Amino acid sequence: MALAEGGEGTTEALAKIAAEAASNKSGLGEFAGEVKNIDAFLKEMSNETYKIYATGDADFSGLFTQLMNAGASADQAAAKLQGMVGDGVKMKVEYDWVEFDDTTIGGWALNKLGFKKKVPRLTWEKVSGDAENEFEGSTGGNKGGSSGGGSSSKYENNYDKRYNLVEDISEEQRTLNKLEAEYQKLLDGTNTSASKLLNNYEKQRASLQKQEKLNEKLLSYRKQDMKDYLRKNSKYSDYATYNWKDNTIEINWDKINAITDSEKGEKVDDYISGLEEAQSRIEDVEDTLIDIEQSIRDLGQEQIDKYISSLNQVRDAIIEARQAEIDRLSSIDETLNDQNQRMFDAVQKVIDAERQARENDKTEQDIADKERRLAQL
Repeated sequence: MALAEGGEGTTEALAKIAAEAASNKSGLGEFAGEVKNIDAFLKEMSNETYKIYATGDADFSGLFTQLMNAGASADQAAAKLQGMVGDGVKMKVEYDWVEFDDTTIGGWALNKLGFKKKVPRLTWEKVSGDAENEFEGSTGGNKGGSSGGGSSSKYENNYDKRYNLVEDISEEQRTLNKLEAEYQKLLDGTNTSASKLLNNYEKQRASLQKQEKLNEKLLSYRKQDMKDYLRKNSKYSDYATYNWKDNTIEINWDKINAITDSEKGEKVDDYISGLEEAQSRIEDVEDTLIDIEQSIRDLGQEQIDKYISSLNQVRDAIIEARQAEIDRLSSIDETLNDQNQRMFDAVQKVIDAERQARENDKTEQDIADKERRLAQL
């Protein structure tokens, strides 16, 4: 490895740093459970230490990541590397806010809601030696010489201006998720009363209405963000603008095709990308509002259906009870009719017997009369 100019003193300083890195092997004990190969780690640390002091060009991002994977926090990992590399290099942790991929909670896409996650990034800068050797790097891999002899770049706030409101919306969605889970438990339960179901329904409706108001507020802010972006970049309005009537980006192809300067073209590209991002945020909130409105309608229809279903159950129960009473009375009537018929038959039998007896007596009297007349003759 070619060393930077500085003679024997520089070489000795580098050797000291390398030896100091090697002596820190025991200092990695608290992370040793996850650092796959401590010897390889220390070898890489020694090499990067030589590079930063000798050429100003090094990359500590891999070492930083290894320590974090081993269970160290971002600050702990940076402090460990700082102690190993020495005071000639300044290290610090910065954070980038990046969008989620497809992560969802309760069915809501975090990226569509404007959520961003905080990702730590290690920066390093050589603070001793010639200015031309001073260097600032990052775990993101965007390395390069810093202008003005190593002066740090201006901090840029990457937080979403509507972060707090988005957090409120997310929290309200979690509340709704809990209520929906509770409602399902009530439906599955055996001792669930109608009042409990109605109370849960009212809470769900109130949560959806609150989300609707919050998202309407967010939509207003997103549209204002678009207006602010257009005003701030008004010098590029000839190349593209936002049509508020149909919510679309309109590009002036003739103007863009006439661009010959690549730097200007890149700025126009960035401007249009910003328009697309602002448009996407507006559309995401609009889509969310449509979903909420549909959810409110579905929830109301579900309650109507359940109410009609309960009425039908009551009606069926009444009909069943009345039919049972009719059947019971019909059975009694049939029993009475049967008993009456038997009684009638018995009476009729007695009457018939009496009639037969009278007829028999009459016949016997007739015979006796005829016998008497015959005797007289």
